Amino acid sequence: MKRVVATLLAVAAVASFAAVQATGTAKVGKRIHACASKRTGVLRVVRAGKSCHRGESALSWATGGAQGAPGRRGPAGARGPTGVAGPRGETGPTGLTGARGERGPAGIQGPIGPRGSRGPTGPAGPSTSQLITGSIVSTDSAAKKGTLFSADVSCPTGTRLLGGGGQVSNDDQPSKSAMTASFPNSTTQWRVTGVVLADLAAGKQMSAQAWAICTVDS
Repeated sequence: MKRVVATLLAVAAVASFAAVQATGTAKVGKRIHACASKRTGVLRVVRAGKSCHRGESALSWATGGAQGAPGRRGPAGARGPTGVAGPRGETGPTGLTGARGERGPAGIQGPIGPRGSRGPTGPAGPSTSQLITGSIVSTDSAAKKGTLFSADVSCPTGTRLLGGGGQVSNDDQPSKSAMTASFPNSTTQWRVTGVVLADLAAGKQMSAQAWAICTVDS
């Protein structure tokens, strides 16, 4: 019984030593040589080629087998903290000029500029001409942006149109209305057209008035 126990202890010791060798410095295929006592079963490791003593048996075994297949890939680790930003690199050379792009859409019409100074007085007209001032025409109260309207003035019977003009205004803010046209509507009538550029406040109106220069029809 003691001999069996001693043998088992010796085998366990050698197995442990072999495991250490296999995981430490031993390479795959290297062999370990030992001598086992025939009487006690105790093992002792010897160098390769060294003979065992009388009463011992020679033993040898490999320290490792062939390399196994790679294991499964483990899960990705947690993302580490963002590193410190590196220094700014040097400015590279200027690139080639690109092709000219397509022309973009027209921009929004800008606000109406300030009214210009009054022009010089023109030469005197025919002595038979007269200025006819038309009635003031107004929009409804609080007219909305985009509202268009016109004011006309006609020459008296027996006269014809030489020229004309007019004005467009509002009692809210000057920039909220503008004249869009001033032209002869016929040989005896002048027309002025205005537009609301921005919603007028409650109770506010836009007005237009036309005038005509008429002369005796010869």
